[in-house]
Amino acid sequence: SFEQFIACVHPEDRARVTAVLREAVQASAVGDAFEDEYRVLWPDGTVRWLRARGAVMARAADGRAQAVSGVVMDVTERRAIEARLRE
Repeated sequence: SFEQFIACVHPEDRARVTAVLREAVQASAVGDAFEDEYRVLWPDGTVRWLRARGAVMARAADGRAQAVSGVVMDVTERRAIEARLRE
């Protein structure tokens, strides 16, 4: 469920992630891609960065999203390398 998903998102990122997803499922046209990077809290307490990319694939007659497809990738290492390069 969405509630279970958002509970895993870092508290500082929850409002933004919720807004991005809400916009994607409410306002985007079928096939329009959305993407975001956000932190999640792993069960062991570590923080990981994820990059999500997806799109609404179908809408009902009333406009509600019926199907969303996408991928999520762990980009923690990439972000750490970028941070070291900036130093």
